[in-house]
Amino acid sequence: MKPLLALTLLIAACCSEAPGPSVDIAALLNKGEKSATDGDWAAALSTFDAVLAAAVSPDDQAAIDAQYIARRGAMQALAASKPLDALLRAVKLLEDEGERVDPDLFGAIAGDFRQAGSLDAAALMTAMGLQRFPGDPGLGNLKERLTKETWQLMEIDLGA
Repeated sequence: MKPLLALTLLIAACCSEAPGPSVDIAALLNKGEKSATDGDWAAALSTFDAVLAAAVSPDDQAAIDAQYIARRGAMQALAASKPLDALLRAVKLLEDEGERVDPDLFGAIAGDFRQAGSLDAAALMTAMGLQRFPGDPGLGNLKERLTKETWQLMEIDLGA
């Protein structure tokens, strides 16, 4: 996952004191992002889950935004080792977002899964997006890229 670093830092800075002195959301988000960037998916998952466990006031939009980033980060981290669990969290996120769900969210989650090395989960998320938004050009392009990458990997594995 590569959310805009500036957005992450802005959100983290705005809500670093929201959950209380025992939890520093800004530091946890930064640590989770670094772990994900380094490919340390277990550390990223643990850190993002700590952000999600923090108490957040329903009127603290910055903290709510930080938890959204943490939900996406945790899904990506899970995709590296437990793709089914990542998909279950993705479905829950999509349910929670309700009418705000658009093709870009499906594509972003699929991209997170792809970056974590889970082409199967990325392809399934893309297919779910296309089922909900048939004919979306962005999801169609993503489907083509994932299909091509899968075939390339199969050629390497099969020694073709």
